[in-house]
Amino acid sequence: QALRWIFISEILVNPGDAPRSAVDLLHSYRFGETRWALTSLEKALRDGSEEERRALCDELGGLLADIDATVDARRFALQQLAVFGGEGDIQHVSAAIHVAGLGSDAVRALASIGGQSAVKALAEMVRNAEPGAPEALVALGATGAPEAAAAAQEMLEKETFRDAALAALREQGTVEAVGVLLGVLEDQDTDRVDTMVQALTECGTDLLERGEQAQGQRALEGAWKSTCSLETRLGALAGLIGSGKDELLPELLALAQHDVPRVRRAGLSLTMDTVRERGTGWLAEAFAALPVDLQAGVIRAVGGSGRASEASWLRALLPKLRGVVA
Repeated sequence: QALRWIFISEILVNPGDAPRSAVDLLHSYRFGETRWALTSLEKALRDGSEEERRALCDELGGLLADIDATVDARRFALQQLAVFGGEGDIQHVSAAIHVAGLGSDAVRALASIGGQSAVKALAEMVRNAEPGAPEALVALGATGAPEAAAAAQEMLEKETFRDAALAALREQGTVEAVGVLLGVLEDQDTDRVDTMVQALTECGTDLLERGEQAQGQRALEGAWKSTCSLETRLGALAGLIGSGKDELLPELLALAQHDVPRVRRAGLSLTMDTVRERGTGWLAEAFAALPVDLQAGVIRAVGGSGRASEASWLRALLPKLRGVVA
């Protein structure tokens, strides 16, 4: 409150030398000090007209270029430009990548602003292997740009970039990313198979959610047929069954009866989820041959689903139960 009155009185008494806006007060801000300038700018950006927001973003961009402004002030400017900035702010944001303490915020801002200029700046940073390039690669994937898959594929060959490349492909979640991941999985000497399968599963799920059924199933099938652990592949199986691959339902029941306890528990959980989602029609005559613990799990799932249509199935089942406790 005191700083606010100082700000107002300075403008009234000595307008020639006074700060002209909250951006001017932001110039010397350090973490832990009063946040009046920050909250004022946040409100103005949130509630202002498009023209007012554009003017404030221009001022924040100018602050980024001011070497006398504090790092905390410029970090705040980057965070706001990530939300409200546009193509015209890319030059200032890109320059901030090379300022100590601001690289990560600048990369995130570029990814958030998006557009061809942002993609070009991130791709150039990756190509030149500049400090922070792995983070830039992940951000490039988050933009969804087609260039991201090619850049990630190239960086997969470099040990120091491999984790970032996989994260970029996972973030991208496109057909191109799936193609790269499937190609890498074919190399039996590759490491990080579990991470690749997780990335494929996430890409496949994203594609299904966007209505790209065939491509989503292609990604999930690649993950399910991979050589990694069963626990890691279960997510792909769940996605495939959820997308209509009913031919895999017997494999689900087999997993729910697996010899390894943790696999069996995971298979049982997925079976119960499937029953809650789809009912018991898919079980047909297989239910009678299931072990008691799996039968009990199915009955609990039916009870938890609240499906009135399953009441007749339960009534018909009662005389046949072999000590199953629901």
